[in-house]
Amino acid sequence: MHQVIQKKTALVLAGTENVIPYIGTFLISLNKIHPNFTNDIIVFYDTISSIYSEKLKKIPNIVLKKYETPFENIDEFDDVVLNNFTPMVFAKYECIRLLNDYSCIIWMDYDMVVASDISELLKPVDSGLRLIITPSISDSFLPNQNKVVMEEYKELNGIHGSVMVFYDTLKRREEIYWWCIDKTNELKSTLRLPEQAVFSLMINEFAIAVYPIDFNLYSKHPESKKTYYDKYVKIWHCYGPRKFWNGVKCKVFDECYDIWKSL
Repeated sequence: MHQVIQKKTALVLAGTENVIPYIGTFLISLNKIHPNFTNDIIVFYDTISSIYSEKLKKIPNIVLKKYETPFENIDEFDDVVLNNFTPMVFAKYECIRLLNDYSCIIWMDYDMVVASDISELLKPVDSGLRLIITPSISDSFLPNQNKVVMEEYKELNGIHGSVMVFYDTLKRREEIYWWCIDKTNELKSTLRLPEQAVFSLMINEFAIAVYPIDFNLYSKHPESKKTYYDKYVKIWHCYGPRKFWNGVKCKVFDECYDIWKSL
């Protein structure tokens, strides 16, 4: 009888060197709620100092991976993309290929902290994807390009890319990966939120019945209007230009950032 090899789980984050402290802060917030949440914590980087590398390695289960972009001509993206993002944003696509080695891949943006139990994300779903669903795809494209692009895509739901969960039940993975690369190249002059736009198109193209993640629980901005949801928030997310580290107050971040600085 052949032994069945149990694939592991992984959490994935990515960022340029200047945001490594916030990746570390996020991981400390996660570890306070869920020690050893996944078998591996994969951090994609472009460059990283020895100081930051040694700090991250003090966090259990860390795996550092140098990110190699699949795009040859990054400069051909619109200035909106180039001024607000780095090529590291496309590391999200690598989550699909990592399913060859893992049963579950959880992507998290670095401008977030964990506030309470998120263990439900580890439970597989038949379609292979848990994502935050949005009612429109239009925000992910440049406004001056919407007339062209939205003629084809205006009726489609979109996704929010801050929390994404991939399971090895996802079918046609290699095809999906290369489709995302090709579609990004095809539409690069129209993209505002680049990988988010492409993932939105992908779930429609491949007719994937995505299991929804609640935005108000998993991507709530600390400065948004207080709602009934606040006491149940699982992840605080400083999307947009105002972050935890430039003026937004958040007790969880402050406590965990102090721990990071002391590592």
